[in-house]
Amino acid sequence: MAGLRVGFGCARPDLIAKMEPFRNNVISIVTARATIAALGVRDTMIPDRRARIGGVRDSVCEWLDKKNVKVVKSYTNFIFIDVGRDVRSVQQAMFAKGVAVGRPFPPLNKMLRVSIGPAADMEKFKKAFAQVVLA
Repeated sequence: MAGLRVGFGCARPDLIAKMEPFRNNVISIVTARATIAALGVRDTMIPDRRARIGGVRDSVCEWLDKKNVKVVKSYTNFIFIDVGRDVRSVQQAMFAKGVAVGRPFPPLNKMLRVSIGPAADMEKFKKAFAQVVLA
């Protein structure tokens, strides 16, 4: 739900008071409805997403491994791939092929951050990556 800027926090009252100036008290109707829907599936949403994302992530990592591309082991919804050159040029070339990848993370200037999406999107990523990085 981070993309919708939804979260939950709890803390001592004095810490909450210190964070108060950073609150904006604005939530969109889309965010409100998504939050309500997520609460309705709270017991299954995390395990289901963890399994789905993990399966796609592992598949992409296996594909990269077969291509002898170094990947940082990940248990998250993104991976870092060693592209062996300045990541900004790779980022631009991938975008020209219709695939948006993560921003640079200095000083990891040769590491491409890739968020794990649905399997179909990751197939598109693999095709573009093969053309841009492996060609």
